[in-house]
Amino acid sequence: MSKVTTNPSNNPPAYLNCAKAKAELIAWPPSMRPAKPVHSRVASRAELRAFAAQYPKAAKLFGTIVVKWQASGARHRSENGCWAAYTHAEWCEWVGLRSASMLKEHLDRLNGAGLIERTLGKFGGGRVVSFIRPTPQGLALSKPRSEDWKHLGVDPPTVETLPIEDVFKAAYQAHKGTTLKVLSKVEKAALKGILKDLPLDGSALLDRCVRNWSGFTIHVAEAKGFDPTKAPVQPSADYVRKHLQAACDFVAKALVLKPSGSKFSGSSTPPVAIPASSTALKLQAEGEPATLEEIQAILGNDPE
Repeated sequence: MSKVTTNPSNNPPAYLNCAKAKAELIAWPPSMRPAKPVHSRVASRAELRAFAAQYPKAAKLFGTIVVKWQASGARHRSENGCWAAYTHAEWCEWVGLRSASMLKEHLDRLNGAGLIERTLGKFGGGRVVSFIRPTPQGLALSKPRSEDWKHLGVDPPTVETLPIEDVFKAAYQAHKGTTLKVLSKVEKAALKGILKDLPLDGSALLDRCVRNWSGFTIHVAEAKGFDPTKAPVQPSADYVRKHLQAACDFVAKALVLKPSGSKFSGSSTPPVAIPASSTALKLQAEGEPATLEEIQAILGNDPE
């Protein structure tokens, strides 16, 4: 039997450090070279939690950036809003990193995930420092205060740009006055189902129904012949999902339709332009129940 040799120190063989080996590695075609790590963009709070579990130091750095940025008033001449302007040594001290290279690695990871943006500039007597702040997406995922959007120099996100889970929680809080912290698996599945059926307008429809929950449940009871007292008292995404056609009809009747535009009454949803030839206007004239296709037209996605 041939003797198998091992490398007890787990160090690479010495020949890999020689000039010949390095030259061979450089000469490899790009397709054979080791791929650079690709950091996918974080698009939801669930993905942010997974990111934090995988990269705890980067997550701690992101939290520190948000806190320091909220208390900072530094300005950069080429950008709106405020920045956190500090040296690499200060960031390393706050997060517990041993070197600027480790800081750069974590900043690159956060930047690749779409959570922060950074640039260089002069601050505090002409010294060059890193200007860092959360991106609008990063801020939206970090439970921002209302004044944070002005501090960032951008408008708050609308219902259409928020994750549907955040839309549901915000509408729930507006209706009940209490915060909904955890969603059940049934509710999460229902939210995905609403977006599957109405990918463009599901969030706006859900927002309207939950904010006017009493009116919505009464409408469902009348349309289906249910006992209104048996409808759920708490807003439920699953209930909206099960009665999605009735939800479409409810929103259609609640809209104030005008040829130049319309808006939800009592909702945070911005005005939606509706063409004069829209099927929404025909629907209003005929008084028929709205279909899923017609509600898309009412909410601003009228087919040409």
